[in-house]
Amino acid sequence: MFRAIVVAAAVFAAQAVTSAHAQSDYPFKLHNRSQGWTITGFQTFMNGNWSTNWLSAPVPAGQAVDMDWKSNAGSCTVRFRVQWAGYDPTEHRADFCKLKNLYMLNEGIRTD
Repeated sequence: MFRAIVVAAAVFAAQAVTSAHAQSDYPFKLHNRSQGWTITGFQTFMNGNWSTNWLSAPVPAGQAVDMDWKSNAGSCTVRFRVQWAGYDPTEHRADFCKLKNLYMLNEGIRTD
C-alpha cells in the first residue's frame, strides 16, 4: 500500500512538472495593424543591450504572430523596438506581464 502511494505521488509530481514546462510564462500575440507596412524585426532592451530578432519571418500588415518570453525573470515593463521594412525602427515600452495582445499601429501601439 505504501509503495502504491509513493508511485502515485511520483507520477503526479512528474505530470505537474511536465505541465509547468509546457505552459508559457508570458505569451502574447504581436499584431501588425499598420496600413501596408511590414514588420521585419522585434527586439527587447534588457541589461543594456538589444536582443536578437525574435521574429523568424516578417509580419505583413494585417497579420499576427504568437510570441513568448519563455521566462518570468526581470522587469514586467520592458523597452522594445520594432523594425519596419524600408523605415526606421520605432521604440516603445509595454508591461508584458499584463498584456495578451500587442498591436503595432501606423503611429504608436495599443495593448489589451
